[in-house]
Amino acid sequence: AAASPAMAQDSGSSEAMRKSAAIVAGSPDRRIVVVSATSGTTNRLLEIHAASIKDAAAAIRAVDEVKARHLSQAESLGCGPETMAAIEEIIRELVTEIVGSDRSTGERLDRILAFGERLSALLFVRALASAGRPAVALDSRKFLRTDSYFGKAEPDLPETRRLGAKLLARLNESAEMIVLEGFVGSDGAGRTTTLGRGGSDYSAALFGEALSATAVEIWTDVAGILTMDPRVVPSA
Repeated sequence: AAASPAMAQDSGSSEAMRKSAAIVAGSPDRRIVVVSATSGTTNRLLEIHAASIKDAAAAIRAVDEVKARHLSQAESLGCGPETMAAIEEIIRELVTEIVGSDRSTGERLDRILAFGERLSALLFVRALASAGRPAVALDSRKFLRTDSYFGKAEPDLPETRRLGAKLLARLNESAEMIVLEGFVGSDGAGRTTTLGRGGSDYSAALFGEALSATAVEIWTDVAGILTMDPRVVPSA
């Protein structure tokens, strides 16, 4: 699979995940999927970060809502105990992050925001399995290298291409699909970074370029791409 298309999708709900998984499963040429966080999760994590600076207890209560939502989606997708346990473990990591030090740093915010894509990737692996395509979730931070500008990191293209060779080797070793988190990368010191809002599509393009993919497909839940924002320009 020297040419392995990357794909990004907006996984707003378990039903959206099922539809997206059916699209992916429809072609054997689609080998890599790049997912965003589930709908509303990134905004909720931003709120949790802001709350944690003043009131860690309130932030943890909000984390419980994120946990319940993802466990509910997992149940709807038919996830087994292993996936449920993995979600629980990620949530525990998030709680540990909230009660940690350096609460107002951009680096810490990026670490918190990355949890949304991590949870989404776990769920989408299950959605793909239900659609008949075995898949595995890999950590994008091991393959997408950036600078250290937290909140809107710039990709290190040469290093990302080098790491892409490892990703390509993994593709060639197995028939499984690979699910990667969009929006998330790491700097040269291994610290979590993010590409800025809307970064999942950008991640898909970066992975596609690093792997010399024949195509990058961006799937979303709207009818097409408008020339302008229709809320501002009704005639768009």
